[in-house]
Amino acid sequence: MQGYDEWSIGMLRAEQELVPGLVLKLQRKLVFLTLGAAVEIAPGQFRRISGVVLLTPVETGRARSSWNVSIGQPNGAYPPAGQGGYQATNAETATAAMAGLGVYQTVWITSGLPYIKVLEYGGYPNPPVRGSWDRATRSWVVRSEGGYSRQAPQGMVRITVEGIRAALEAA
Repeated sequence: MQGYDEWSIGMLRAEQELVPGLVLKLQRKLVFLTLGAAVEIAPGQFRRISGVVLLTPVETGRARSSWNVSIGQPNGAYPPAGQGGYQATNAETATAAMAGLGVYQTVWITSGLPYIKVLEYGGYPNPPVRGSWDRATRSWVVRSEGGYSRQAPQGMVRITVEGIRAALEAA
């Protein structure tokens, strides 16, 4: 029975030490893939997944900079109006949040922006009434079609989830 006892101890060690480490690693990878990253689908062969940040339509950058990563509960914060501009801090914020991640904790990737659901699922007036005011051209610009954003007619989150699913199936 010596062999069985050694095997049993090895399995217990794997359960207590190796599995939690692998789970944490997978959780972190999934968060960064969701935000946008590259994934190795075969040795030396990478596939880029744009993720919710880069797939989010841009007018002022407010929607892109509204994505949050939090542990345990959603963070509904978003930049105030007039404070747009893409912030390269999405990855830095995610990295900081992930430092406190425990095994099997829920990681939230959220945006509290009031119109983020319209960007994802549509709901703009159809046909558009006037569009959005463009300060640069000092004119109205129609940025939606059929009730959906022209930049993201199929949304951002749904496309990201599908891209991750496809990459995992290819691995």
